[in-house]
Amino acid sequence: MNAIFGIASGQRIDGFEARSHRVQEIFDSRIVTPAGTSHGANVAYTTDGGAILGFAQDRLRYLIYLGVFHRPMADWPSGMPLDNPDETARRLLARYDRLKERFLDGIDGQFVLVLYDGALKRLILASDPAGSRSIFYRVKSDCIEFSTNLVSMSILCSDMKIDRTIEDFLLGYEFLPWDRTVFRGVKRLSKGTILDFQNGRATSTGTVQSPIAVSTAHSGDEKSVIHALHDEFMQSLESMLPSSGPVALLLGGFDSALIAAGLVRLGRKFESFTFRFHDEGYNQQHVETLQRHLGHRHTWVEIDSNVIRAGLKHYPLWFNQPAGQMHYLIETAHACRVIRDSGYRHCLTGDGCDEVFLGYPTVHQRAVLFQRLGRLPQSFTTAASWPLKARIAERHLGHVARLGRNVINILGRHMPVRGHISSRVFDEISLDYLRHGIRPQQEKDVEAILTELAAGLEGLSPLRLAYHGKSSVGLNKMKVEGSSAASGLTIQSPYQHPGLARLARNLPDELLRPRAATQGKAMGKHVLMRMAETFQLLPTEVIYQPKASPVAAPVDDWYMGDLKPDLLAAVRDLPFDYDMSYIDDLLKPKRAEELFRNHVGLGRYAFHAISLLATYASFTRYGKP
Repeated sequence: MNAIFGIASGQRIDGFEARSHRVQEIFDSRIVTPAGTSHGANVAYTTDGGAILGFAQDRLRYLIYLGVFHRPMADWPSGMPLDNPDETARRLLARYDRLKERFLDGIDGQFVLVLYDGALKRLILASDPAGSRSIFYRVKSDCIEFSTNLVSMSILCSDMKIDRTIEDFLLGYEFLPWDRTVFRGVKRLSKGTILDFQNGRATSTGTVQSPIAVSTAHSGDEKSVIHALHDEFMQSLESMLPSSGPVALLLGGFDSALIAAGLVRLGRKFESFTFRFHDEGYNQQHVETLQRHLGHRHTWVEIDSNVIRAGLKHYPLWFNQPAGQMHYLIETAHACRVIRDSGYRHCLTGDGCDEVFLGYPTVHQRAVLFQRLGRLPQSFTTAASWPLKARIAERHLGHVARLGRNVINILGRHMPVRGHISSRVFDEISLDYLRHGIRPQQEKDVEAILTELAAGLEGLSPLRLAYHGKSSVGLNKMKVEGSSAASGLTIQSPYQHPGLARLARNLPDELLRPRAATQGKAMGKHVLMRMAETFQLLPTEVIYQPKASPVAAPVDDWYMGDLKPDLLAAVRDLPFDYDMSYIDDLLKPKRAEELFRNHVGLGRYAFHAISLLATYASFTRYGKP
């Protein structure tokens, strides 16, 4: 495991060494404490010797970063930052000498870092402009406690409590807004923020400036866009590679296949890795087609219920947020462990492509539906949802009843709220069935939070609005940063490079999802597919292969069978009394859910509720109610 944690204070800090050893025991990783540190700041990190954590120390100062940096900058003498993390940390420390708090401006990467200047008794926490990595902190009196991992944070702070004042929203939408976390008073450092702790006070001293300037919408025709897109894609991909040596690729559908083709064009050796389930119906298609076309090596990573069982046990050590699709995160972390054990230090993925190129089919369908249907009067939504509110509906329809109530509720909202965040797990009806006793006092009403999150988004097109809402949950971000921290691999996607992402976000919607019939109309990403076709990067059947959800897996069968005892044991740590019969109903087979898996949900998965409860409980185990 790779993590950074520490405490800084104007007073003497006691007990840090003992708590550090406890972190070491839980993570089973080597712990390092910088030598000669001041009594005002105690910092440590755990590392498995991977490529994502760099450390440098110079006299009374030291710098630790977690993450990755891309192509070298103008003042970067030679070599790629990925080649040597400690050397990269040394160069960043030298930049701090010259530029002080502006030392991160113009640097490309996905990172968080901790810098301590002993001469000034100054601690700096910083995050990259996109917020791709997380560092958490709590300011208490004249002390600041921080960590890149919430569990280690709970160990540092013996008085850590679960924050239930926003629990209704968390159990509804699988994330917490405004950089909140499941622990009271603990916040995630906002993206691009530099937090300065000095003289017992924490202040924000500015933001990290991205090297990519904001541009206006691309006004060229499709042909010129295709060529610009090709150049930006290849440059973004190349900037994320080490100077030499083979890399790994997590292979799924078209998005990652395009990366594979780009690697071949760049003359780079790579090996691809893909999940494999016993049920062939869940396995990725066209893997062999791509392998024959490119001639690369491929490895199937076996996924079974034992992988999910082990991942549930380690979930809060790897990931920092509950999830309704925990299996997808666990499978990725397991695959990354296999990749690391195969000798690789660097890995690429297709993450982010669907978001910036409007590729999620179900998100598009919902956006079109909510746009075409006018706002329904409250009397109609109340009457329409009434049959779905009965306990018998929850018992026999399960996920389908909750989904139906959510859709009806959304149709009663105004834009842009109705077109923004649309996926919901638990609503007030299901929470009433689930929780016993007095419901916790909520800081804000769920609808009020949704309204606040959609404020200022009125100018987005309905499609962009829906995709913005989809990204709010942060599933892919959580998956990548957790799997990277757990394995020590750098995990990057050219689609998340600021240059390529900026270009994609400034393209007209028509170039991504044309109104006219096209070969890939149902999948979005039109101009990206045309780019692959124009430059003959991939076979046609790979470019236009049917969209398969990366979360598709036979886990519902495992949850109802082999993994049921594990899930029932996990939810015992929930911070509230719950209705055991309701939990049992969640894990029973239902005809309605089976129809949903086979004919509606692209992920072929309906057990979001029990996954969200189990992962929430895995965090509450480390905090007091």
